[in-house]
Amino acid sequence: MKRSLIILAAAFLLIGISVQADAQGDIKWSQKPDWAEGYDILSYDTKPLVADDFECLDGKPVTDIHWWGSYTDDPGTDQSPSTAFQIKFWRDVPATTTTFSHPGQCLHTVDIDAFSGYKDDWQILAEHHGYRWDANITWSPFDQTQGTIYWISIAAQPDPANPNDESYKTWGWKTSNDHWNDEAVVDKNGQGIWESLGEHKYNQGKKIDMAFELTTPEPVSSVLFLMGGVSLAYFGRKRRRSVRG
Repeated sequence: MKRSLIILAAAFLLIGISVQADAQGDIKWSQKPDWAEGYDILSYDTKPLVADDFECLDGKPVTDIHWWGSYTDDPGTDQSPSTAFQIKFWRDVPATTTTFSHPGQCLHTVDIDAFSGYKDDWQILAEHHGYRWDANITWSPFDQTQGTIYWISIAAQPDPANPNDESYKTWGWKTSNDHWNDEAVVDKNGQGIWESLGEHKYNQGKKIDMAFELTTPEPVSSVLFLMGGVSLAYFGRKRRRSVRG
């Protein structure tokens, strides 16, 4: 009996690991970094603040956020300086015949404690400095409505544990070569006045969108279904044995 329970527990553990792996790969939205020709646009504290739009395609909440960036004086090390971030999700103000779309009401704010970014496989060449950050926000997910356009802003923040460290002021959000809808925008003065980055002096006539990825876990129902199947198989086997015995 004890051995059977151990086997059952191990099966549940493997299912949990499998589902967790699937959850990490369940991508809601993805705009990969342009390491070859992209650049980094300063976005820290509340000004300047950069934001980009995306669409909720499945109605699932955002529980993980991944983004790319670097620093003006990039150290080129495997890990970035420890940096805190504030991430906000905004309501969309649609474009009109005379204005571009931009963020409206702030719907959700997540403050991320300082941590280091790391280099991933997207840095093809050694001179492509930059880092990736991953944040799990299951403790404060952003609930969405399917088919709705939202905006996300990401800004580096001062680290309370290192008040004299001002490296966050040199952090820039990496641009992407994946383009969708309107271009990214910037609030230069923290007053809610958004400007299109299409007018950015470095854009060289290219569309500007930012590099980020949003993911979500698998529905709990799939986990329960798998666990239920294992349980039925286990107890069905035990019952057949007892009848025979």
